[in-house]
Amino acid sequence: MGEDSKLSTLTIGIPVHDEERSLPDSYASLVEAINRLPKYVQVEVIYCVNGCTDKSEHILRNMTQGSRRMDDFKVIESEPGKMNAQKAIVANRRFKDGPICFADADILMGHMALAALYKKLTDDPECMVSYAHVEPYYDGESDPSLSAFPDLLFTHYNYRKHQPPRSYFHGRTFMMRDAHHIEEMGLDLDKRVARVMEMDPWFVEHLHLEDGPLVDDIYLSRVIVAEHGVDAIVEVPEAQILFHPPTTVEDFFHVIDRTRTEIKRLDLLYPEHAPIQKEHFRRAFEDASIYMPEGERMKLRLLREIEDAFSRRIDEGLMSPTERKNPLAQTHWVHARTTKQSFGLVTDSFLSASPDALINQGLKSVKTGDVQKGPGLAEVGAHHQDKTDGGPHEDGPPMH
Repeated sequence: MGEDSKLSTLTIGIPVHDEERSLPDSYASLVEAINRLPKYVQVEVIYCVNGCTDKSEHILRNMTQGSRRMDDFKVIESEPGKMNAQKAIVANRRFKDGPICFADADILMGHMALAALYKKLTDDPECMVSYAHVEPYYDGESDPSLSAFPDLLFTHYNYRKHQPPRSYFHGRTFMMRDAHHIEEMGLDLDKRVARVMEMDPWFVEHLHLEDGPLVDDIYLSRVIVAEHGVDAIVEVPEAQILFHPPTTVEDFFHVIDRTRTEIKRLDLLYPEHAPIQKEHFRRAFEDASIYMPEGERMKLRLLREIEDAFSRRIDEGLMSPTERKNPLAQTHWVHARTTKQSFGLVTDSFLSASPDALINQGLKSVKTGDVQKGPGLAEVGAHHQDKTDGGPHEDGPPMH
């Protein structure tokens, strides 16, 4: 298949795990974004239910209408885990050689998001991954003005233009030129696990290395930079999405714990990529622009101190017991609750409504702008002209 034919198709894959409250609105925003892709692009949409315990699958199987371009729509199942879902999507897609876009099921997609990501891949042959610009969504209960910690996080998001650029992408919404990195993932996993087992069996047992990579954006960013260089990953400002950032210290810890643990796992399994993590993915926030207001700079510095303290504690706990120096590291931290949130438009009574009501209400909320946002954020979609976890690789808290 030639390059022209490859860039005339698009697979959109969306892993789903207990997203019943977010799906109607997320789906509606996806419909609007698909309608703005070039007319020559053939589109297939695959939702993959993985480990759901709610009504997500029931809702999805009734959402087969709402767009003139949603004819090729299917719902599949996989083992629990986001990357298991992504591998299943890749295996079940019809367009085997074309670009593939992965999006989270709990985001709102700007109307031009897909078109902008697709255009970047079309216009720039050196770009292997184009990813969306994210803006945080705060509902009334988590408005950053209501408590100190969300205000620290809001400083990070609101002053990103003053901060150093990033060389990795987040997993909220990204588009890959092809899926071979996912298809080839784990081909030599047994050999890699055996090597770590010889080094120290503790790591294999406690970090479940036999499961392979677990966090898509961290693993794929490392692999793509190793193969294609840092310029192969490009953020597209015109592709905007809304996501839920962490709003409590517990949520923030959960994000850091998830990220630091995955980096440790990948460093053990793929040591050849460890230098990339250290050299290219650390953002020197101490070098933030001099034009950043001093008060906001102090907030960002405080956020860095909180993050560094958590990271040191987590990293100590990820060391083999024979290497630990701090006795506190022998005590496991209690993992935080999930950070999963909906956009506040879906209630228990709404979930029992008919499929038509689900779709119509979702489309109405996206088209009329019922979604609330934090102060000063760029608009998304028709009413906006311009993401368990928002994490460092999901444009959440700015981490190393």
